[in-house]
Amino acid sequence: MLWRQSCYSQRQVCSHLYRMVTTSISRNSKRNTKSSNEAMVRLSKRMSELNLCSRREAEQLILNKKVYVRNELIEPVLGQKVDSSECDIKIMNSSDGGFIAANELSDDDSYWESFRGQVVMMHKPIGYLSGQPERTGVNKNCYETCASLLNTLNFFDDSGNSSKHRRPSPTKRSELQETVWNRKYMKFNGPRRTLSGYAPAGRLDINSTGLIIFTRSGVIAKRLLASNDSKQAVEKEYLVRVAPLDPNCSMPNDLSVLLRRGNMLRGEKRPLQPLVEASWLNESQIRFVMKEGRKRQIRRMCRELLGLRVLALKRVRIGDIRLSALPEGHWRPLGKNEIQSLIGK
Repeated sequence: MLWRQSCYSQRQVCSHLYRMVTTSISRNSKRNTKSSNEAMVRLSKRMSELNLCSRREAEQLILNKKVYVRNELIEPVLGQKVDSSECDIKIMNSSDGGFIAANELSDDDSYWESFRGQVVMMHKPIGYLSGQPERTGVNKNCYETCASLLNTLNFFDDSGNSSKHRRPSPTKRSELQETVWNRKYMKFNGPRRTLSGYAPAGRLDINSTGLIIFTRSGVIAKRLLASNDSKQAVEKEYLVRVAPLDPNCSMPNDLSVLLRRGNMLRGEKRPLQPLVEASWLNESQIRFVMKEGRKRQIRRMCRELLGLRVLALKRVRIGDIRLSALPEGHWRPLGKNEIQSLIGK
């Protein structure tokens, strides 16, 4: 009887030890699997992080058998994963059969050709919407959009003249003229010869004027619409003409309140990011340099923090792209150096 009890207790001990060992092994295997999965990311996401293209464009390139990782063609299946630190990713260029790599220099011609004609800048006039048409008021009147101005009549070439449908001969075309008139880079549709497929990367309200950028490239849009607190956030410069809300009050000389942290606007849950620069240009005009871009932010800051009302607002710079001599209501494509400055390569 005692012998049987001792055998039974030994069996219990052995089974208990076996369960402990198997449980620890399974836990370790799950932990290792989880850590390995965390080190892998979707190929489309990694391509977007390397500024090769947007995620949607990456998925289309994968399906078209245009993506190579470590010189091996990726199968046309969505959901492929690579190491989170993988940098040896290349895209086959359809035009010449070459490759566009994530680590190649910005002065490479194939890289420039992949973005040529993808980005245009416009001098937005007052009374035009930056985004899609909106129906407002009792009569539901529809404002015209800036995209309707992207036609050949409003193209401003680099010689300083509006094109007026005059196409220079291929042998005499400049870089910007070649970008516009060569159908390889840009196509115009409809009777008004208007560009299609371009979306604004950032906005200006209907009563503001100045520089606005349109693009059909996911990489450029991601760069321009980067989060305000990220390292990739782009500076924007504004010239604002103001007047005191109370006619009996004078203009505030100190604008340092705009450079502090913790400022709140009515109806907002997050504090404002401090401005990069705020200074008086003359007795009625302020220069703002900022990375943030909330709805009507400058107008609200002037009213709530400075006691001023905005009479006119004009954006003159986005990153290194300046409005310069571009006439109001006209547009032109960005050149090679301008696109390189946006990509930040």
